[in-house]
Amino acid sequence: MGTALKRHLAKLATSLAKKMGYTILPTWRMESRELVEHLRTLFAMFEVDCVIDVGANDGGYARLLRHEVGYSGLLLSFEPVATLAARCRATAATDPNWLVFDYAAGNDDREAEINVSVYSKLSSMLPRATSIPEDMAALIVPSHTEIVQVRRLDHVLPDIQRNFGFERPYLKVDTQGFDLAVLEGAGELLPTMVAAQTELSFLPLYKDMPDWRTVIDALELRHFAISGMFPISLDKSMRAIEFDCVLINERFAVES
Repeated sequence: MGTALKRHLAKLATSLAKKMGYTILPTWRMESRELVEHLRTLFAMFEVDCVIDVGANDGGYARLLRHEVGYSGLLLSFEPVATLAARCRATAATDPNWLVFDYAAGNDDREAEINVSVYSKLSSMLPRATSIPEDMAALIVPSHTEIVQVRRLDHVLPDIQRNFGFERPYLKVDTQGFDLAVLEGAGELLPTMVAAQTELSFLPLYKDMPDWRTVIDALELRHFAISGMFPISLDKSMRAIEFDCVLINERFAVES
């Protein structure tokens, strides 16, 4: 079946479904639909005016926000792996509200080595764990290492905030086991975030990474409350490997 015919049939099916009160979505959109709907509601409710995208990879999360969530405000993407930062920057070139920074966020300012995996989304500052789910093992095979710059968010965000004047930022962190260090590096700026999104580990993929309880405890101590949890991956026995967790800053919840 030709591409043009496929598009025509898909358009026809979508049109017919709409008339009958249904919406047809491709499979790739269904996987993120619950998170998309959650973020769409949250961003509107809390009037998010800046998204801090730590661990941007090739810009996939940013594209999700732009094309699925419908967020058009300021977007700050941090990605230290050179090829991924270049891809992210190329995509952002036509978007004046999207800035890309080619360094990592952490709990101190330094140089560090990052393990770039054959599946780039699983690159990490941490070495992979000795025992990980079989279907993930082949994806976390190191391709090479890179020396990258690490900066604390509370050292870089104040200047950006003065330039752009945002007041209600949303922090998203996806750094493969390094999320807690990023949150620590936000310091006194963390309480200014209206909400945060972090990746929780149930079956550790990397050595010395904090488990989900540790991360949740740290955020709850800083007055963040769980708003939603969305599965990222399961093992063959349907045990959770990782979840995305969205948390609301209770200081802003009281004001709403």
